[in-house]
Amino acid sequence: MAMACAESWPEMLLGKAGERAALPDSSVELAGSIVPEDLHTIRVDIPRTRGTEPAFMAPGMSTRLEALLVGFCEREGVRYMQGLHEVAAVFAYLEAEAPETVFDGATSLACFISFVQKFMPCFYDVDGFVVLHVSLLFFGQLLLYHHPDLYNQLEQEDVPPVIYATPWFITLFASRSPLHVLLKLWTQYMRRGEDTFMPFLAVAMMAEQKQAILGADEDEFNLAVDRARV
Repeated sequence: MAMACAESWPEMLLGKAGERAALPDSSVELAGSIVPEDLHTIRVDIPRTRGTEPAFMAPGMSTRLEALLVGFCEREGVRYMQGLHEVAAVFAYLEAEAPETVFDGATSLACFISFVQKFMPCFYDVDGFVVLHVSLLFFGQLLLYHHPDLYNQLEQEDVPPVIYATPWFITLFASRSPLHVLLKLWTQYMRRGEDTFMPFLAVAMMAEQKQAILGADEDEFNLAVDRARV
């Protein structure tokens, strides 16, 4: 699956080979330099990024992740936000698994930047998570409309969307989703090409987990919600 993604994602994100914008290189003027505090946070987050998975214990993976995260912040001129490392991990994984002739560091960074630009506007939100707040509000209203029993039970247990769904919306399910599932999900998401589709996808996932959540004992309710994932 990784090889198939490494071959198809650049065209979906960057266009056909002959039509792509120039890939990032050292001659490109940066939008800004990363601040020391952000670099420190990145280096703290990297060891915690899928740290139990063999691919992320391999030599060179930490270097790939740091290059992607620093490169993104510097080229886009944004501050580092936690959650971005979960997204970068997917592209670092493809870079590690595919031959350099198919998916090298420059292609990985370009795809990473394009993916975030197209589908993850919260990483550019300098106004205090306004985009995330609106997305969660819309998700909550969709859940109330389609599954009022589930929505009302969550509210009764004092488990609003901001508690359980924030990681989904910030990382597009990258947080805690198995890589083989995530690669398939993101491939279909890119093919659909709608950056507003995330709330509908989240509702569909909650519907899939609905019976397990509603059937959980009171002491297990929060855990049942926490287990919900793609």
